[in-house]
Amino acid sequence: IRRRVAIKVMRSDASNSTELCARFEREAQIASQIPSDHITEVLDMGELESGQRFIVMEYLVGESLSERLNRATRLPVPELLGLVRQALSALGAAHRVGVIHRDIKPDNVFILSEKAGYSDFVKLLDFGISKIPNLPGEATLTQSGMFVGTPSYMAPEQVSGGAASSLWDLY
Repeated sequence: IRRRVAIKVMRSDASNSTELCARFEREAQIASQIPSDHITEVLDMGELESGQRFIVMEYLVGESLSERLNRATRLPVPELLGLVRQALSALGAAHRVGVIHRDIKPDNVFILSEKAGYSDFVKLLDFGISKIPNLPGEATLTQSGMFVGTPSYMAPEQVSGGAASSLWDLY
């Protein structure tokens, strides 16, 4: 199709885990259902002959927020506000369809150099541990009380194992 894409391939040792395979596929399905330009576009998913799963996504050129913060430990307020507004737009779209990301951190906020004439265009990445409350089969993947995410970025309620809430993403 003459379009540059990124292909995320599951590690071969993880392909034997039914739970990890289900999470990997769910990541692609969830991300593709969120109507927002600020969510990475998922184009396809499948399985290689080896049994490894793969996800085909739009190719992103830019840097993560953590990379930007490593370069400049303080961002100018207007720049920071623009990035936060876009990340909140992505979260708002996810929350409207019932998706709780559960791992919002600078590594999962990607800043494109340019998109549609806008510089510093934000994409929210990695819905691998997201939760959709009341989704059939969800309990087997993300049980209540199960500790998932990056501890230093978790809301206290998330660390204590409370019921999943979209407020966790805003913490």
